[in-house]
Amino acid sequence: MNINDFNRGLAGNMQGAMAQNAKPKSGSAVARSQESPVDSATGKVDRAAFSEFLHSKIDEAYENVKNGNPGRSYGIGGQEFTEDEWDKLMEGVDDQEDELRRQVEEELSRNEVKAAMKAEENEES
Repeated sequence: MNINDFNRGLAGNMQGAMAQNAKPKSGSAVARSQESPVDSATGKVDRAAFSEFLHSKIDEAYENVKNGNPGRSYGIGGQEFTEDEWDKLMEGVDDQEDELRRQVEEELSRNEVKAAMKAEENEES
């Protein structure tokens, strides 16, 4: 289940969230409810089933924290990153971008000095 499905589920559209959650992990606290809380005929959410689904998500988050799991990760391209890993990656990108900017500014400064020296030589000639 991805974050968008979960958010839609919390907003009342449980069909997408429960479809992906239909096969809970065996032996997990998440395995409480296997029935969809959405009545297929009316499209209304069964409050008891929704409550059970929500509690299973809370249990899952608690187990992740208790076991030191990094939490939710997001697929980006061919890789997955947790929010902490993504932040660390972006800090590295920012550092490299700053270094590149510094090198370009130094090169521009050197070129300006060379151009000024050349102009000065041309004036003397």
